[in-house]
Formats: sequence, structure tokens, C-alpha cells
Amino acid sequence: MAFSTMPKVFKLSRNALLSMRCNNTMVTQQVLDASRKIRYALRPRGTKAGLRHRQKQPIQTILSNARTKVVKPIRNRCLVTIPRLSTNVNKLRLTGALWNARSLNGKVSSIATTLIEEKFDFLMVTETWLKSKDDPVISDILSTISGFSVHQQSRTNRRGGGVALILRSNLTVVDKTIHTFNSFESLHICIRSGSTLLRFIIIYRPPKSKKNMNSKGHFLSEFSSLLETVIPAPGNLLIAGDFNFHMNDPTSLDTSKLTDLLNSKNLQQHVCQPTHVSGHILDLLITRSSDRLLDNVGVTDVLMSDHSLVHFNVNVSRPPNVKVTRSRRNLRSINSEQLKSALSQSLSTHPTETRDVDELYTKYNATITDILDELAPVTSKTFTDKPRAPWYTKELMTLRRNVRQRERTWLRSRLEIHREIFVSARVQYYRRADEVKANYHRGRIDAADTKGLFAIVDELTGTKKTSAKILPTSVSVNELSNTF
Repeated sequence: MAFSTMPKVFKLSRNALLSMRCNNTMVTQQVLDASRKIRYALRPRGTKAGLRHRQKQPIQTILSNARTKVVKPIRNRCLVTIPRLSTNVNKLRLTGALWNARSLNGKVSSIATTLIEEKFDFLMVTETWLKSKDDPVISDILSTISGFSVHQQSRTNRRGGGVALILRSNLTVVDKTIHTFNSFESLHICIRSGSTLLRFIIIYRPPKSKKNMNSKGHFLSEFSSLLETVIPAPGNLLIAGDFNFHMNDPTSLDTSKLTDLLNSKNLQQHVCQPTHVSGHILDLLITRSSDRLLDNVGVTDVLMSDHSLVHFNVNVSRPPNVKVTRSRRNLRSINSEQLKSALSQSLSTHPTETRDVDELYTKYNATITDILDELAPVTSKTFTDKPRAPWYTKELMTLRRNVRQRERTWLRSRLEIHREIFVSARVQYYRRADEVKANYHRGRIDAADTKGLFAIVDELTGTKKTSAKILPTSVSVNELSNTF
């Protein structure tokens, strides 16, 4: 430490001050006075808040008599913990999709897995190629995945075409109307989600061919007449389908006419990405501009077809799942000796003098019912009816995850090699899904008894069971006896 010749002025080096602090060296009053003068001399001037103030920070004081600021701990007992809302907002809204299937035959497994993985509430399908309402493909869909219903309109005059709506069971169908037009096929369905009414119109306009001579001008005329009917109708309007118009080509005269028609009716078209392998926008989603019904519209090639799957969110609250109550008796738990004893005691007390068959039937039926209520009472169980596919395994979940990863890689790079890898993984996944589903039903059939076998066949073929009592009708007792 070096001192100057001036009175009461000291020159203290940084190392000297640090050594005094670390070694607890006794410091005289003169040294303290000198250190305070150095502190005040190096103290910066006050400036306005800004870049200069942030860049020039004051030098930290080594020796000081200033009081240290003590930060008081926060008293958590005075605070209220607010739980974080972890529910995703998208889960509270309806989700749907539009897809040109180019025949549903052989694609049921892929549709079921898509409905489960993507959690779609409904799927609009064009070009179903269904022949009638009793087509085996419909039974295959209902037996493959539970919790859905199928509403369709098939083409009757020739092969191909057809439109359908695969709908969740918690959405109620209010009305179903079939409009007849020459230039396009349509299905008009009104559904209710909670207190909101949705009006779905699914359209398929086949392209002009030798068998279909209807021009685009004819379609625009008939489509305009349809809009005049449905636009004033109540409910949120959604028109979806394959229009076979190149909406990505603004120079096309037909596209301009369709766009002008939609603008004149205050309608909005939401699909902005190509939906066909040729790079054109053919599948459209149309709503009223004032409704703001759809958002998050996207396109994916997860299903096998020359058209992409168009998925979207509907700004309508999703209704709760349907509660189903089923009642049953455990007849296998009945002791045969107890049943015989109860029957003998109860039937012996009933008089048999009466010749009225209806009276005897009523008494015997009531007696047997009382005995069953005592030995095997009816038990009820309520459960939530959710979409289920019992054959869907973790192996299929892994394969589908691999397909989506390959798809994202292809979308990022747009390389042909990545597209081929994605298509190969998709084909492998759907083939494996068909095998797993077939093995599942084959195992059920092999393990079933005679009664269970008939139930499985009815489920797979869509045969409706009737609970009504089928009894022969007759005019007289003699005629009934002669018939037997």
C-alpha cells in the first residue's frame, strides 16, 4: 500500500483492499476515510433509464457502512394456489373429416383405425361405391368399430358414386333428406350436438364422361337452386364433397363461375391445399361467411386413395358420451335343485281347473319370474359408449406411428424416395391391420359355442335381432291345431 505526500489522502490499490477484506486486517480510521472518498469519487452520475444506464453499472463497494438490504421471504400461507387448466380446448370441440374413398370395399380396417387414432366425430365420404343400404361393407364397418352409425345414399342406376356419413353415436340425427339432381349426388342430414343444430350436405359431382353428359354449367344451375333452399334454413351450414373443380386454377372459367356463385351467396370455401394426386383442389368445404364454423383445416395422405383426407375442427361443443344401461341375469349361478324345489312348490299351489289358456299363461309366467328374481335377480350396469375396436393392438399403434413419422419426413423434404418409403409403410400397416382383425374374429368363432356362433354371425352380417314374440296367427282354435 503506497501513500501520497498530500495530507489526509491515500492511494489504495485494489489488491491491497482485497487483502484487507480477506485477511480481516485491522483498518485504521484514516484508511476507512480514504476508501469512502474513493467510493464517492467513482460513483457515476445519475442518468435517465436507457441504454447508457444499462451499460454503465456502478462499481461494487468493497468497504462500506451501508446497511445490507434484506429480502423478506414470501408468506405462502397468505397465497391461494390456482390449479392449471390442463384440458386441451380442441378436445371440447367437434372434429371431422372429408374423404373421397374410391370404394369402401377393402378399406374398413383403415377407416376404423383412423377414426380411433384421430378421434373424429364424423367422417364424410364420397365415392363409396355401395350398392344398397344392406351392403355388406356397412355391416363390416359397424362390427369393426362400435359407437358409430352409417348414413348413406348409394347410386342406383350404375356402378360407382355414392355418398355417406359415418357419425358418432353421441350426435343425434334430427332429419335426413335426399335431394334428386341429375348433375350430382347429395345427402342432406341435420344433426344436433347439444343445443346446436348442424346441417350437413355431402356432394359428389362425377366428371363428364360418355355415361355422364352433364356439363359444369348444368351443375352450377342445379347447385344454385340447392343453395337457395338450404341457405335460409336454420342451423350451421356445412357443404362438403368432391366437386371436381380445379379451385387452385383461378384462370379457369368454370372455377371463376363457381367462386362468383359462392361469393354472391356470402359463402366461404376453406380448403387451400391440393387434395388430389394430380395437385388440384377438388374436395371443398363450404360454410356461411358469417358462421365462422371451421378452423384448423388440413390435408393428410394417411388413407389409401387418389384423394387426400381433409380434416378440420368445428367450432361447436362436443356433447358428452352416451350412457348405456344393460340388464342381465346370471342364470349359471342358479342351483338346479333349488330351482326344482321352488317350481314344484309354486306350481302345486296354482289351481288348474280353469280352462282359460291366457289366464294360465299369465300365472305361470308370473310364478317363474318371481322364482328367477329370487335365485338370479336382474343386475344393471351403466357404462360409457365410446368408439371401440377390440382387435386394435399395440402393434398396430406402433406401425401407425411409424407411418405418420414417414409422412412428416416426406412433407418436409418432398423427395420422391421419402414418398416411396411412406407409401410402403402405409401399405404394410393396413395389410397387417386386416390380418389382425381377421385373426381376432377367427379366434372368436373357434372358441364360441353354438349359441355364441349364431350371435357372432348376426353381428358380422348385420342381421337384426327382434325381441318381439313371433307367434302364429289364426282365426280359430281348430285352424291353429290343423296347421300344426
